[in-house]
Amino acid sequence: MAKLGHEVIFLCQTHYGRQLAGVKRVTLKQSLSHEALEAKELPHFEKTLAQADQYRCAFKQLKHQGFNPDVIISHTGWGCGMHSSLIWPGAKRVAYLEWWFAAYSELLVNNEQSNQWLKFDETSKLKFRERNLPLSLELNEASIIVTPTRWQRKQLPTSLQQHCQVIPDGVDLKRFHPDINNKSERPLLTYGTRGMEAMRRFPEFILELPKLLSAEPQLEVEIAGQDSIFYGGKPPSNGSWGNWAKEQLSTWIDQGRVRMVGTLKAEKYQAWLQKSWIHVYLTRPFVVSWSLCEAMASGCCLVVSDIEPIREFTQKDSALHINEMHKNTFTKAVASLLGDEAKRKTLGEAARLRASYFSISNSHKQWRQLLDEELTT
Repeated sequence: MAKLGHEVIFLCQTHYGRQLAGVKRVTLKQSLSHEALEAKELPHFEKTLAQADQYRCAFKQLKHQGFNPDVIISHTGWGCGMHSSLIWPGAKRVAYLEWWFAAYSELLVNNEQSNQWLKFDETSKLKFRERNLPLSLELNEASIIVTPTRWQRKQLPTSLQQHCQVIPDGVDLKRFHPDINNKSERPLLTYGTRGMEAMRRFPEFILELPKLLSAEPQLEVEIAGQDSIFYGGKPPSNGSWGNWAKEQLSTWIDQGRVRMVGTLKAEKYQAWLQKSWIHVYLTRPFVVSWSLCEAMASGCCLVVSDIEPIREFTQKDSALHINEMHKNTFTKAVASLLGDEAKRKTLGEAARLRASYFSISNSHKQWRQLLDEELTT
């Protein structure tokens, strides 16, 4: 939008030194800072309200300086844009929705088998529901709601779905692309995650590896990501899922066939996806990770969970869909692909083609249409 000549201000509490060309960054400091908020050590609900008040104070300062926006886009759920209508009642508001905690969502349906590593009791479900309170205020006052997937839109109450548009976040096809010259010489299975946790089926994945590694003596495995929990659940008794995984796979780690590569910087991450023979993406019915689209754009042969949010991205011909809860299904799927180079190539090419639909350029076009046509003031 800045390139198109609009005046754009980005209001934030943390930025890690990043700059966007043409965008004026305003960072909340002192009593309005992220550090000041964290120092209060508030429960989630109270923290959201406190953050909403911080941003309200920042809005007042901007208005006092003469800034009066036509359009406000806020990432809802954290309180940032909750009070924007108090300061700028005439502005159009776009609420970017990440997640609505629906009581009927597949994520919260308690099935003993599928939730053995991550169970949601009545108390946790109630806390999730309460997180919708500040979220609902912001969504109801928004001119329009935007969410990245049909699956995320589906979580909303019907009345809010009617005001919600789906605009994928977008993947950079120039950054993430296949490179046959970078393919690993030895069979390589990759698994990438933000955090090693039950939400991303990490325990189920690890428990399948001993059978697979024993059956496929040439196979090597690399696991990227942090040994942390971001989306809920408790760690195992030995402190973390990463430590637990190292115990389960100690024999193959000692042999050098299983490697935990940690968090990869951008260029190494791009090359890591390119060298993969088979990339694994497993998850519960939740927000799909950016890494799935990045792996698709990189032309990875994909083995994925056969659930609705994944099927929205990966059609039947662009990934191998499995039910990882069925014993040996994962091992058989990977073994079959290791022995079929043509199938791996076909799936990888189809994944790259499918990723073009979710390109960053298409995302920008949809945002421009939304802002230029539907929200013109």
